[in-house]
Parts: sequence; C-alpha cells; structure tokens
Amino acid sequence: MFEVASIKPSDPKGLSAPLDVGPKGFEAAGMSLAVLIQWAYDVREFQVTGGPDWLKSTRFDVREAENSTSENRMRLMLHALLADRCHLQLHRETKEFSVYALTTARNGPKLQATKETSRSNIQIRSGTLSGLGAPMATLAQALAVLMERSVLDKTGVEEKYDFKLEYDPSTVYSREAAMGNPPAPVPGASSIFTALQEQLGLRLAAEKGPLEILVIDGLEKPSEN
Repeated sequence: MFEVASIKPSDPKGLSAPLDVGPKGFEAAGMSLAVLIQWAYDVREFQVTGGPDWLKSTRFDVREAENSTSENRMRLMLHALLADRCHLQLHRETKEFSVYALTTARNGPKLQATKETSRSNIQIRSGTLSGLGAPMATLAQALAVLMERSVLDKTGVEEKYDFKLEYDPSTVYSREAAMGNPPAPVPGASSIFTALQEQLGLRLAAEKGPLEILVIDGLEKPSEN
C-alpha cells in the first residue's frame, strides 16, 4: 500500500488535473476510476469492459506519497489502492480485435538514426508526433494512442530514431471527436496513413489479432480514508 494515500470524490467546482507521477508520488484530480484503472493496468479505454454506470462519469481526487520514481511500482501500488478502497475485482480475457500492424513501406523506412544515447522521448501534439531516440515499439505505442486501437510493431527495425511526423489531426482519434466535437481538417495536411508512408517510410495495415482485455467483476465507490 502507498505510504500515505487518499482517494475521495472531487469538488464539482474544482479543476481537473492529469495524472502526475514523480519523485514525490502520484497525484490526479477530477479523474474517473475508468482512467485510473487504464493507467494502473497500462491498457487503452477499449480494453476495459464491465463496471458500474458511474465508472466513467464520477470524478475523484487521488494523492499518494511514495518514495519511488519507478512507474511500474506506482502502477502496482495503485492496483492495491483500488482493491483496498474500491474493492476492485477483475479478470483477464483474450479476444479477437481489429488492430493495426506497423510495417515498413515498399521503398523502405525513411528514418534518421538518433545520436541521443542517454534518453528516449516521444511527444504527441495536435497534428504532430515527434520522437527523440525512440525505438519502433515506442512509436507503435504512440500510434495506438492516436488511433485508439492496438498497434503491433512488425517493422523488424531495431535501431532508435529521431523523427517528426506531421498529419491532419482530424484523421486520428481524439476525445473531442468522441464527444461530438472533432477537430477541423487542416487544408493540405495528409492523413496519418499517408503521412507515415511519405514522411517516415512506414505503413499502418488493418488486420485482426488477439488482444487482452480487462473485465470488471466488481467495483464500489471509494470507502472513507
């Protein structure tokens, strides 16, 4: 269990804040348990099913003090917090899903080998995906966020690269689009599929593949701290 932990309903008038993991611990404000579970188990939204009707709508504040900078440890500790305070029970199943395979395009990749050896970084902004010292597996994970679908790295490319991908943000998943307010198309900008081929020499191909999902069997609103 966390050294010091609290999880409580958010103030309806309060501001939300994204998940923040650092040397002082873990903190989130105005966060649904759906998002907390996704982060704790390192899965996407479409990989979680079941649960009560308030799972995505009711917001909570979570704070903990843990003397660790390990993200994996933080995830495991959040497992324990959710089980203890929210009585979370779940099981795993494997189902056939539509996925994307990331492969090299016909003329091969157009990637610049990195000179950065000490760190790896990838950033997603509206219409831009950039990487520094990033392997293809990390790019595949970032594309999974953009496409809201699992992306399998089948490039066979093992080096690390620097890259900048520019694309039309209206051609990828966004929470705004899911809520009925999609971003406007950018005149002259390429779809993410075309941009990958033209700028990086890579290709996203739709296929079917097995994917693990989490099925929530039991969940309650947090008990009093």
